[in-house]
Amino acid sequence: MADSKGTDITNKLAVQDKPKTMTVQQFFEAQIPNIAAVLPKGIMDPQRMAKLAIQIWTGNEKLAACTKSSFVAALITCAQFGLEPNTPLGQCFIIPYGDQATFQLGYQGLLALAYRTGEYKSIYVREVYKGDHFKVTYGIFEDIEHIPSDDGPADGELPTHIYAVYHLKNGGYNFECWSWTKIIKHAKKFSKSFNKKDGGWQTNPVSMGKKTVLIAVLKYAPKSLEMANAMEADDTAQADVGAKREYIDVPFDVREETTSSADGAGPTGEPNNTGSLDFENAMKGQAQA
Repeated sequence: MADSKGTDITNKLAVQDKPKTMTVQQFFEAQIPNIAAVLPKGIMDPQRMAKLAIQIWTGNEKLAACTKSSFVAALITCAQFGLEPNTPLGQCFIIPYGDQATFQLGYQGLLALAYRTGEYKSIYVREVYKGDHFKVTYGIFEDIEHIPSDDGPADGELPTHIYAVYHLKNGGYNFECWSWTKIIKHAKKFSKSFNKKDGGWQTNPVSMGKKTVLIAVLKYAPKSLEMANAMEADDTAQADVGAKREYIDVPFDVREETTSSADGAGPTGEPNNTGSLDFENAMKGQAQA
């Protein structure tokens, strides 16, 4: 069929019906309904999360080389917990691991989730350096005595210990103290990305150490379902939203020096990965969005 000018109308309509290539901004703005669907109320604006996604994707060549579906899955995970990825707040991070974008929980994000439970009066994580006065007492009356040196640490100096303390509103409290040697030994054993040049253990080891000790002290502390799920989702990648999570590092609940199959790990301490996280059931419908 042709119009008065002899143009083939059928071909013209076929060209018009072809989907246009979306810009990066259009692609991530199209994710706003999915972000809004899982974002905790009153925590963050979904439009801000979309803007952050654009900045992260366009500002990191290695992330831009990851599959878009895994990046969106990591983004949705950040939104699920109301945590801002890849900002100076240090709440959480979307990082590349091969061609997969992975979700990594920052220790500041873990603190934010803990405070949201309403159970905690205070939580803090401290580094100890060789010039500090530091004493730990265990037994019936457990205590930490720490007086930082007036001179502070030297440039690039790593801590000798890191300790984490929490006080509950009901008066309960607990602390965990690890030597730097123990922290690194633990990281080498349980983190597959420990030797990755652009990984957290190489670029920001103190923050990673703080997170490790904070996870240890909060393991048996009061937790909301949101907080527990975030800890389980740490260091995982998904091929797509709602897909099975693949652990980059051993999940927090099996990060013990001795593990058993009853704890969800095999005889070597590797996760079985046979189950899905509770919160994923609420997100399954988004895989087709």
